[in-house]
Amino acid sequence: MNKFKYLVFTAIVISWVYVLVFFRSQNFDAMNALYTLFSGLAFGGLIITIIQQADQIKSQEKDISNLKDLFKLLTKINVLSSLLNSAQEISRRTSSGSKTEEKEKINNDVSENILKYYADLVDSYKKIK
Repeated sequence: MNKFKYLVFTAIVISWVYVLVFFRSQNFDAMNALYTLFSGLAFGGLIITIIQQADQIKSQEKDISNLKDLFKLLTKINVLSSLLNSAQEISRRTSSGSKTEEKEKINNDVSENILKYYADLVDSYKKIK
């Protein structure tokens, strides 16, 4: 970007010198030369500003995309936390008076779901990094 700024500035100065040299004989005074220089500098500044804003917009779009991925990951973490809390509650409820086989089946099903979701969460985290 800095190279482009210098390139625009150099092009404006060269065109200003060109105007001074070739239009000197056609009733072209010093004030007109200054007007030409500052108009060119203002236009160059406008072009540079537009380019900088475009770069900032691209950067913001990338940041927004990263935030979306982060929010998805946080949502999955919250769901995993809820699943763990539910598993603890189910385990607590089934421990009072249920058959051992039923408890093991329920705990195994819950554990499998939690592990699957945890694996999905780890994959999502790897994609973000």
